[in-house]
Amino acid sequence: MTAVLSPFFGDEKIQALQKARDEQVAELMDMPGAVVHARTFSSDDPAQLGWDRLRNSMADEGMITLRGVDAQTVETAREELSSFDPKLHLWDLFMADANTIRDVCAKITDSGLPEDLSRVPDEALTPQKARDVQSFLADQGISPFSTDALLGKLFPARLIALQSSDGLNIGMRDTAIEC
Repeated sequence: MTAVLSPFFGDEKIQALQKARDEQVAELMDMPGAVVHARTFSSDDPAQLGWDRLRNSMADEGMITLRGVDAQTVETAREELSSFDPKLHLWDLFMADANTIRDVCAKITDSGLPEDLSRVPDEALTPQKARDVQSFLADQGISPFSTDALLGKLFPARLIALQSSDGLNIGMRDTAIEC
């Protein structure tokens, strides 16, 4: 009998965050201001979602994500969440409509992958392969999504993974659109 692979990976806190996000997908899917993020409770419009909801998540989990917000929203967040003494981490994002993203991606994808790289076929993206991706992400210092999130079981985004000719994963992304 084969053991069932847990969809969660990492230390106890990371697994608890993954589990909480997986359990919230249905609730957050159509909630204005909420982002189904799969790692931390997230918002792209905190004013619409409500600062009380974000404060409650900070109190429960010690972290939130504000995704794609402007500088003024970051300053408002500093004020609204000041009692938690939050540490700010910024990431650069490319934000555009789907057609612009397709146009930009086409310039990259039209040239093809380097000879020693290939895309892992969708049918090969098994729970074990998703576990390998979780391990890869964790080794890079990135908190991974659950395997259910990576495999597209929870929302319309799915894993795309690349591997070298010797079969080692060397890169991956999750995407809601096909470039």
